[in-house]
Amino acid sequence: MVGTVRFDVCLSDGSFHSIELLPVSILSFDFFQSELLCLFHEFDRVEYEDEDGDRIVVKSDEHLKILLHELQPIRIWLIKDERSLSDLPLIMPHELENLQVISNGQFGTVYKSLLISRDLIVAVKCVHFRDDADHREDLLKELHVLGKCCRSEYIVELIGAMVNGNTLSIVLEYMDCGAVAAYIPLPPNVLPGICMSILEGVSFLASVNIMHRDLKPENCVADSSGHVKLTDFGVSKLMEGSVANSIVGTSAYMAPERIHGGEYKIESEIWSMGITFLEMATGYHPFLRPGEESLTGIHGILQRILQTDCEIDPSITKQYGVDFVDMALKWYHFLSDLLFHLQ
Repeated sequence: MVGTVRFDVCLSDGSFHSIELLPVSILSFDFFQSELLCLFHEFDRVEYEDEDGDRIVVKSDEHLKILLHELQPIRIWLIKDERSLSDLPLIMPHELENLQVISNGQFGTVYKSLLISRDLIVAVKCVHFRDDADHREDLLKELHVLGKCCRSEYIVELIGAMVNGNTLSIVLEYMDCGAVAAYIPLPPNVLPGICMSILEGVSFLASVNIMHRDLKPENCVADSSGHVKLTDFGVSKLMEGSVANSIVGTSAYMAPERIHGGEYKIESEIWSMGITFLEMATGYHPFLRPGEESLTGIHGILQRILQTDCEIDPSITKQYGVDFVDMALKWYHFLSDLLFHLQ
């Protein structure tokens, strides 16, 4: 194909694939990793060999530029790390004292608990294993996603985990104010800082080859010190409520191309952020006016997303400076541009 860049891709299972990417797919590291994720679905990092035969991890736009100077076809390795509970900080049953139930769903229970060994209040998510290897692998994968994110002050920290019988307990940082969704609409002097925290969290996830995929006000949590962090990327889908509630909660924040079954890319993530920011400003979903919840339903929301423009009240734009949100909904492509604009 004329104008494409050729790659030889080696996977952790030993398989080998030749692919060609369009120039737009290598404009940035975000685009590059999103394209690879769509093609190969799961990996933890991208590597290539330099002229000395040393493996180099590609994790930024600068690394990508160096990689693209290699002779074509460019050989890369997509590495998927082995996962096991032994890789995680282990908590013993006697170290936890459950204080109260925070929520109780079909797939498990979330407790406010005391981690006795550290005299620390924590959140403990208890998930029941099903008798299949795929379910266990899904849970381990999400734990390792959380583990990779502990370096960010904008992501809820994974403190540890334990298995007791057929129950996996995930010990997380406790955010005492709960979900931001409980406080919307947010005052004009509060919203920009919360938007910045969410955007910083999404940017960090992108830097470690992760997309949240379920951005919404319920998955942004706060503490009484004013910190706002992202939570529930993946594990929540295995734990919360019924399938119907899960679909409603997630689909209402999907970008149009995702509703059509298209690939999930960074643009889709930014769309979900824009919808989330607008809802935090106004108190309601931008494609669902107050009082319409029982009349419209999820199918009505999806039809509006596909068929209508998002109308932003001029008074909201003036009060909050929501031109930032407008740009996100109009397919801003680079997280760095959004960060610069908000700052």
